Amino acid sequence: MKTLWFEFFFIPFVSAVEINCEFRNISWGGVGLFYDCNLQNDPRITSLYTAVTVVNGNHQLPMNNEKVQGFTSQSSSQIINYIPHGLDKFFPNLISIDINDGRIKEIHQKDLEQYPKLKILDLFENDIEYLEKDLFKFNTELQIVWIYNNKITQIYPTIFDHLNNLKRLWLTNNKCINKNKEDRSGVLELIKEVKENCSSIFSVLDQLNNLNETNLKNFQIIKNQITESLSKILNLKSDVKDIKNDLIDKLKKSETSINQKFEITAKNMTDIIQILMKQQEKISMIKFGEQNEEVNQNLNNLKNETSQQFLSLKAETIHQFFFIALPLICLFTSLNIAMIYLCCRKYNKAGKPQKSSSSNDAELEERNLCPFSKKIAPVWIDVASSLKTSHEVKIAELECIKNKKICDEFNVNSFPTFKIFKNGKEISTFDTEKFNANTENFVKFAKSFIDKKVENLQINSKKSFAKCLG
Repeated sequence: MKTLWFEFFFIPFVSAVEINCEFRNISWGGVGLFYDCNLQNDPRITSLYTAVTVVNGNHQLPMNNEKVQGFTSQSSSQIINYIPHGLDKFFPNLISIDINDGRIKEIHQKDLEQYPKLKILDLFENDIEYLEKDLFKFNTELQIVWIYNNKITQIYPTIFDHLNNLKRLWLTNNKCINKNKEDRSGVLELIKEVKENCSSIFSVLDQLNNLNETNLKNFQIIKNQITESLSKILNLKSDVKDIKNDLIDKLKKSETSINQKFEITAKNMTDIIQILMKQQEKISMIKFGEQNEEVNQNLNNLKNETSQQFLSLKAETIHQFFFIALPLICLFTSLNIAMIYLCCRKYNKAGKPQKSSSSNDAELEERNLCPFSKKIAPVWIDVASSLKTSHEVKIAELECIKNKKICDEFNVNSFPTFKIFKNGKEISTFDTEKFNANTENFVKFAKSFIDKKVENLQINSKKSFAKCLG
């Protein structure tokens, strides 16, 4: 049995063009005078590796094709997308290629390797987007490279490493670089900027090309390890979720238990406060009574009774709090700080606030009878309303005709008179001549002494006056 072998060869399709030259002498700074072919017709070079097969034109005597050192195309009507091949067959001594406004899109190493004597490459005003690796590998004599006014976004970082004679480099008006340099030191600085700004994609491609079989195997091992770790993480996530749900259930049960214990504690505290309030009322009633031995004895007995009741309730409350609620509080502090606070707030809003000590009380008295007093009455009501929400100041009014003895005791000689009492002692009088008797001034005057809750009381007797004073 015979085996048939098939071999396939890739033969690129090569287009052919004919060009017409106007031969002339031109001069380039730094290079000097040379003989040049200036393209006259409009060849369409729209495919890669398009070759020049015919060159027409009349030479200046005694010149010939071997004397031609430059090729120039500077007409926008000439559609040249690629540097033409085959020029070296007609002009073997080319040192200059100058193609402007030709719409060149790409430059390849094969386009330039046929011109090893090249000193000038001028490709401005085209559509070039990138310069590939080792583009100038066979053009080590290049002195001038002009590729400005193009669309370059990427330049291979080592592209200029072979050009030790490069003295002029123009790259203005490109996407990744916008500078020209006219001397060797400036060119070296510009090449550094090109490596920083225009070579990111090529650097990544080099790293990918350096991956060998060993690296790929290592990558596969790492990938498997990552996959295994992800599986463990997912399982752990499920376990954590179960633990979280279990903990939430326990916290809810503990929260219910703690709330019940604190309700008991709050009730005990309520009982203590009620007892204290009742005892304080009894003490206030005795305060203005006759100071004899019998009254003092009753007062002492009452104090001892109150103290015993308070200590008994306090011991019971402390026992419940420290042996029942406190361990749970230590375990679940983050859940119950707000609850304690809310209980207190709810308790206070229920109409049973703690009574402040007499050392923090202040009393404001108005004496109201005459027309001036009647005139100020609406203002006084407004003052009580303004202070009621934020300051613990007792607002009171007293008619001196019905309570002449009290008014005489505090030297009230004109009406209306406004006084401030603190701890049962007069501490100041509002000066109506110095300050306007309006709500704002009264509120400022009261706030200047104390900042507590406001109560609006009506004084009709000596007992109610004593209660107002604490």
